[in-house]
Amino acid sequence: MLAGLRSLLPKNTYPLLSEPHIDNFQCWPIPAFCLAPSFPLVVMARLDRAISTILHLLHPANRGAHSGVNPDRMGAEDATFDTLILYYVKYSKHIRSRPFEPGQYPIKHFGEIQMVKKLPPNRPEFRTWVDQMPDPDWPLLPLTHVTKGVTAQDIIRDGRITPSECPVFEEPLTYFFYGRPAYRVSESGAVKVEAACPYCFIFDEALISKAKNIYAFDTGAFANRLYKHMLADEMNVEDFSLEDDVKRPNRIIANVFKSRKNYFEGDTSEVAAPNEATEPWDFQARAYMQLLKSTGRNEPDDRICSIEIIVAEPIALTGNLKAVIVPHTLWNKNKKAPWLDKLDSEEIRIEPYNFIPGRHPEHYHALLESAVRTLYEEWAVL
Repeated sequence: MLAGLRSLLPKNTYPLLSEPHIDNFQCWPIPAFCLAPSFPLVVMARLDRAISTILHLLHPANRGAHSGVNPDRMGAEDATFDTLILYYVKYSKHIRSRPFEPGQYPIKHFGEIQMVKKLPPNRPEFRTWVDQMPDPDWPLLPLTHVTKGVTAQDIIRDGRITPSECPVFEEPLTYFFYGRPAYRVSESGAVKVEAACPYCFIFDEALISKAKNIYAFDTGAFANRLYKHMLADEMNVEDFSLEDDVKRPNRIIANVFKSRKNYFEGDTSEVAAPNEATEPWDFQARAYMQLLKSTGRNEPDDRICSIEIIVAEPIALTGNLKAVIVPHTLWNKNKKAPWLDKLDSEEIRIEPYNFIPGRHPEHYHALLESAVRTLYEEWAVL
């Protein structure tokens, strides 16, 4: 491994590397990009999610300046990089890690790995664009949470949804969509058992008050770069945050999609052309509109027009859950899953969709969406 890493380094710099330090690179757990040209230091690293390890040195002329690093040379702006910095000091005996606390200098000691959480630029322009839209003064929409049967059973047994570790924001979170059952369960082939089917929890609209953050679209798809054809590389997911303002989702729906039904259906036919709805200087807003209006065979699915709600606390089903959509084999006049009885006893609606084994996940998702639509029409949501 050492020989391979040395081959990536500028000439005459690799003697500063020793085998014990290189071995530590194997256990680095997160992707990172290090950019710190002002540091008289030696090793910087980028790790991507494919477990690639790429090392290269900046300022090889400074490779001999390993007797000390002055933390005072670091400006506050240096903490804004999404970084993992390895300060290699010739006389270091160990490499250890510790978390970085916002507001502190990333580096205080030699011979340690520092993880620096990225602090994205504060770009309020998208929110400003949304706030200029007329408020339709509509009622809030219910929140949906779609998951596989195995997880749905866990949620119902526990009586709550508990946040789980999010790879995008690197903290425990629960995801909901505003009004739309947009989330797709991951399944590569035909679904043949109920455990792998999609289940949809429909929560009371008041739950949005617990939102930690709200985004204009699916942040998971953003993280997977499904929007890269429309969004500049320098744009980040926080650019499209609606923060926790519960009025902004309805502003977008009324002024961009024109109706709640259009939004629910993912119908963008009435969405205005980007150059009509935005000014040339509305960079994020125009990119968002271009994303909605983009056409082609390989475009992202309807999650691009699904407003995402993120909650960081456990959510009890009692008092919050309005309905759950399940395969009909779990809830019919002949058989009823015992773990659904508790919901039924609390007057939570249990709506079945027709499950015939062997179909593609999208088939069942369409049936699930139809069941949600029926409930919404009954509740006068649409």
